[in-house]
Amino acid sequence: MSLIPKIKIEQATEFLTAHFGKDITNVEVVGKGLWSQSFFFRRANADYVLRFGNEGESYEKDRIASKYSSNKLPIPTITETGTALGLHFAISERASGTMIDELEQNEMDKMISTILEMLNAIREADISTTTGYGHWNKNETGQYSSWQKFLFAVGTDDPKSKIHGWRESLESSPQGTELFDQITHKLEILAEKSYEARHLIHTDLLHFNVLVENNKISAVIDWGNAMYGDFLYDLANFTFWAPLHPAIEKIDWKAKAKQYFAQKGIEIQDFDKRLRLCELHIGLAGMAWNAHNKNWKELEATSKRIMNL
Repeated sequence: MSLIPKIKIEQATEFLTAHFGKDITNVEVVGKGLWSQSFFFRRANADYVLRFGNEGESYEKDRIASKYSSNKLPIPTITETGTALGLHFAISERASGTMIDELEQNEMDKMISTILEMLNAIREADISTTTGYGHWNKNETGQYSSWQKFLFAVGTDDPKSKIHGWRESLESSPQGTELFDQITHKLEILAEKSYEARHLIHTDLLHFNVLVENNKISAVIDWGNAMYGDFLYDLANFTFWAPLHPAIEKIDWKAKAKQYFAQKGIEIQDFDKRLRLCELHIGLAGMAWNAHNKNWKELEATSKRIMNL
């Protein structure tokens, strides 16, 4: 089954008109994501985003995540979810701005403190009524009973996973499984005594999911892969993937974060160890993803990045 649904703009327009009436204007296609096809539209002098996807739980997670919205963590409101055209859909308020992935170096430099404020706002989100660790569902329940179990599961080819079969694909890849198994062993040693506090984690902040405008964050979108666990995981995405993003590569995010938390009087125990654990997990998960997609070039690049750690 295709990850991305194939909906034509005429179908989206017809759906919106039937759903809301004739006051629908400015329908346009938005660049496709991995899991959704999106359209902008205007109704009653307000701008919205319509998304279609094969799964509805990601949209429900967006709806849930919006309760954590604040000035430092603006999350667009989901106005409606449902099913149409044989797919799930979500309608949300449209935010304006530029993705941080597209910023120039001088623009990113101006955003450092704002991004760190966003990361801290995610850390401070009240998840006291939720349970579990790892990816959570629409009932706000994480998959695992501990952060350690979540970390260890990175080497398991779960039949229920969207990328089931990645292990077999990795075995048949040009590089095989030796490096993956070596790094997994290192992770397991580091995680023998893991951090077990629970925080909200977005996990995909560097995949065209953060918009900025006038040197401020205007929206944090797509919470479909959100988790509960160590909040340093979101920072680790910046430190691990920096070489692939020219605008963030020259920024020492680890040092900046340490300085930020110190100025806030927030003590982060085992900072280096926890950040490294998250980086190793991100690298291993990236290797599994690329193996599943048989993208050997990206698999090699991810492997080199994890070795450079």
